[in-house]
Amino acid sequence: MSKSLRALVASLALVLATPWGAAGQQLLDWTVRVRVEPEALSHGAEAAFWNPAGLGLAPARGEALAVVLQTASDLGLKALAAGGALRLHGGTAVGAGYQHFGIDDIERTTTAPPEGAADLMSVGEDRLTLGAAQPLGGGRRAWVGAQVEYDRASSGLGTTDGFAFGAGALVRGGGALVPELGVSAVALTGSTRWRVGAGAAVPGTSRLPVALHAAYGLTGQSDRAGQPAQRLALTGSWRDEVVASVAGMAEKSDGTTAYTAAWLGELRLGRYLLGVVHESLANDFGGATSVHLGVRF
Repeated sequence: MSKSLRALVASLALVLATPWGAAGQQLLDWTVRVRVEPEALSHGAEAAFWNPAGLGLAPARGEALAVVLQTASDLGLKALAAGGALRLHGGTAVGAGYQHFGIDDIERTTTAPPEGAADLMSVGEDRLTLGAAQPLGGGRRAWVGAQVEYDRASSGLGTTDGFAFGAGALVRGGGALVPELGVSAVALTGSTRWRVGAGAAVPGTSRLPVALHAAYGLTGQSDRAGQPAQRLALTGSWRDEVVASVAGMAEKSDGTTAYTAAWLGELRLGRYLLGVVHESLANDFGGATSVHLGVRF
């Protein structure tokens, strides 16, 4: 195990071992990558993880998805997730999401372990999120939502658990550019995790069924110094059946800005969706690839 990787694993174990650390950390924030666009603009089933207001903007009455993530073997990060959204007859939308994130078979020490102790351990986190959204006014262009998260984390030495509560809003306009604005925040112990995103789209027409979308987003946490993480994404789609996206992301840590890239390829066959997202990682950790399957009903 490389020195940098040991440092990452040690930091992960320390965070998860901290009381209320499960609800206060951000390690899960990049594992459920169904889109490369800002999370504050998420809609449908994926909104259960990022912005509860987006639950009401599912492209059908209901949507379900499943995601599996895998990184390079040297890093060993693994994740899986499942989520769903459903619009009720009264206009309210509800959703739920589950995520598991973990690193297995971590070397406990670089030398022989003490007698009677295991030489390998695993760290990870499970998160269950429940949310609901309600439209504002008579139309369905503005939504507000609320969510509750339950986290259970294992540091390899023990487990901690905690709750977090969040809210969000999402507004989508009309016109030629279809502007949209989304915000969400989760109240943690001693801090607040927040996301903001803005975007605009050029819808396709019957003569030219190609749609374009551009979005910019910020993500941060109130008790963490430095600039928030930034993301700029460009997406093109053909009849909402074939989608291709590319994004650039920048995050400043310890005075250094790290730039990473992500791309998305997606294919829809009727009600069914198959997508692949690949995201490069900073610090020479390789990349993370997630495969997602979805269905509308």
